[in-house]
Amino acid sequence: MQKILTQPYNRQSFIEKVLLPTFQGRVDDLKIYDSSGAQSFALTASEQKYAKWVIKYGEFITRDETGRSEGMPLAKVSLYEVILQDTEQVERSRVGIAALVKKHIMGNDAVLVNFAYENPENRPW
Repeated sequence: MQKILTQPYNRQSFIEKVLLPTFQGRVDDLKIYDSSGAQSFALTASEQKYAKWVIKYGEFITRDETGRSEGMPLAKVSLYEVILQDTEQVERSRVGIAALVKKHIMGNDAVLVNFAYENPENRPW
């Protein structure tokens, strides 16, 4: 996992090497959207200061390890990708990025969000 997370971010590689091995067969209704099914969000001018785009690229339903038991709540987990402006530093832009996440991503679902840069050279994700 550490090797994957230290390489430049690539959504398809993340899906194939992290998401699918971690969740496939362990969750219900794992859906990874193709490029035509991915949902992008319109960003305001002030939000564009922090991010280039926000995309919902998939979802799944959690379940317990023994299957669905009575009274065990299931949760929908939505998968998002936030590509930050290359000029932004997460350490200095937490408030603006948090506001963007709250507005576009946070709802009643649990979320898994990948934050990355379009040009990831020497940048963490």
